[in-house]
Amino acid sequence: MAARRTDNPAVIATRGRMIGMWEAGMPLPAIAHELGVSKQTVWRWVQRWQEEGVLMTKPKSGRPKVTSRQEEQQIITTARKRPMLSSYQITHHHQLPHHPRTTRRRLHEGGIHCFVPAVKETLSPANKEARLGFALQYLPMEPEFWETTIFTDEKVFTSVESPARQCWRPKNTRYQPENICNIKRSGRKSTSFWGWMWGYGPGELVKIEGRFNGQQYIEVLEELLLPSVRAMAIPHPLPIKFVHDNSSIHRSKVVQQWLNEHPELEVFDWPTKGCDINPIENLWAIMCREWDVGDDRTEAGIERKAREVWESVRRRPNVCSNLVKSIPSRLEEVISAFGGWSSY
Repeated sequence: MAARRTDNPAVIATRGRMIGMWEAGMPLPAIAHELGVSKQTVWRWVQRWQEEGVLMTKPKSGRPKVTSRQEEQQIITTARKRPMLSSYQITHHHQLPHHPRTTRRRLHEGGIHCFVPAVKETLSPANKEARLGFALQYLPMEPEFWETTIFTDEKVFTSVESPARQCWRPKNTRYQPENICNIKRSGRKSTSFWGWMWGYGPGELVKIEGRFNGQQYIEVLEELLLPSVRAMAIPHPLPIKFVHDNSSIHRSKVVQQWLNEHPELEVFDWPTKGCDINPIENLWAIMCREWDVGDDRTEAGIERKAREVWESVRRRPNVCSNLVKSIPSRLEEVISAFGGWSSY
């Protein structure tokens, strides 16, 4: 448990300085100004020193704790081993006689606080092995290697704006109109997009018509990716380092055959469940945070807003640059986690 502030050696030393200055003849207001405390505080400790000759804080009277040292240690240990348990579950697990509020207080005193947990998919041993192998293989690469890599992905945007993640408000005002995050579910529209980015900014964004399949993906690669990458990023005949995930569409036979016929595309063997390594996922997240289609909740409105936000990121080239520069850190975290999730 953390020591009380009043038992802190630095606090006791400050009181000693008060007495030393007073015994040296310094006026009380000057002592208070020098030490940044009130005159009443200086006078109280001078009196205490004269009467009792001590500078320690007196023990305070009051109701004793309902938990023993052993129970407090049990609470802290259980929370560290099983952090997803609620205070009620921890209290019930140890059959403690007090209210779960007491358990929460002991956790706070022990420096353990409640936050919203990160939500990630479960990684199998095979997933972790593949992620770790990928990280070890590409960690030695220089930053320039990633800056000239083309990262691609698909994303679905809807006419419903993302709910607020937090709300600063006074207590007992949760349901006041200004503090409610209103979500319109009726008439919701959704539209899929495909896009690419590299270390110098976003590339192109295209709306996906209908249900996406392998043949459509080939058309996107042939009619959009190759021309736009050649024009904006990697000139002919340089090879194009190319990233896409392991979705069933990307792994379909027709797509694999097309890729084999285009050796200029050097496709990474990206690990399954490697979304936290791919910086374009963070680009989508940035777009979601800035997402608000307004009153036009049609497919045309979604497309207009998606392109508007995409172009706003293009005017901020440091966004993509910083995301790509973070890849070595992502790989290091994957290695440190033995193939587990990184913080990205």
